[in-house]
Amino acid sequence: MNTNLNRFALTLSGALFASTALAGGGQYPVDEVQKSAKTRAEVQAELKSTVPLIRGDVYPVLEATASQRSRAEVRAELQRARPTEPTA
Repeated sequence: MNTNLNRFALTLSGALFASTALAGGGQYPVDEVQKSAKTRAEVQAELKSTVPLIRGDVYPVLEATASQRSRAEVRAELQRARPTEPTA
């Protein structure tokens, strides 16, 4: 009996949810499709002429910058930032 009641309640709640979802009529404004100023061939030619950012397994390399602080300074800052008493 309990499973039948659960199934009925689930079905009823689904029906109510579906009816409230359509209460507004489902009339959403449709965005107008914008026409492109370029042809497909022009876009493909432009794509071929640009330099790709990533080629296969070769990724752009960023220059490494030297740190302005020593390891001891960073650890001291971490110790100052940690709470003195653990919170439960």
